[in-house]
Amino acid sequence: TFLEKKMIQKHLLRGNPDVVVIWELTTDEDIEFAKNMSNTWHTVIGTMHTESTTEMRTRLESEKINYDSFIQ
Repeated sequence: TFLEKKMIQKHLLRGNPDVVVIWELTTDEDIEFAKNMSNTWHTVIGTMHTESTTEMRTRLESEKINYDSFIQ
């Protein structure tokens, strides 16, 4: 749930890791969590299983994430 992810994020930030690995970005909450972690200057690595890059771009843009800045 969202509250659990907020607690995880809080504990991750206390440990001050350089890299955060999120197994799979399956929900909008997962994408939001990855975005929040990247906003704290952490490198975030995750996978997103979609049928095409167009579908991935649509999912990211629905979360108001600039596709070009997200993919590096």
